[in-house]
Amino acid sequence: MIDRDAQRLAVSKGEKALQRKGFLTLWNHPGPKRLLYVTSLFPLSQLTPHLYQELQLGQKPLGQITQEQQLPFKRDAVGIARVTSPDLASHFGLPENEPIWAREYRLTLSGNISGIIFEAISPLLYNATESNAAS
Repeated sequence: MIDRDAQRLAVSKGEKALQRKGFLTLWNHPGPKRLLYVTSLFPLSQLTPHLYQELQLGQKPLGQITQEQQLPFKRDAVGIARVTSPDLASHFGLPENEPIWAREYRLTLSGNISGIIFEAISPLLYNATESNAAS
C-alpha cells in the first residue's frame, strides 16, 4: 500500500490490502458502453471474513454486498475533481486529453475506516442525465 492510501486509511504503510477494479457497463446495441470506472482499496485488517470473501470473489458490486449484509457504511472525506487520464479516456472511447469527472471517498463501518473508493464517470453518463433533465 502506498503512503497516501495508508494515511487516508489510518493504517501502516506495510498493511496488506484487497484492491478491486472494474467498469459499470451498459450492454446494448450496437455494443457495450462503459459508464463508470471504479477502483476500491480495503485494508485486510478492517474486513470481516464474510465481507472479505464476497469482495475477493469479485462477482457483486460493493453496494449490493453491503446491502445484502446490512452493513451500515458511511462515506466521508469526499473529493471531486476533473482528471485527465489517457488510459481511462481510451476505455470510455474519448480523446486521450479529455477531462473526466471523478470522485474519491472513504468508507467507514462502525467508526473504523474500511476502504477508499475512486470512481471516474464517463461523459456518456452525465450527458445522458443532462439530456433527460432538459426534456
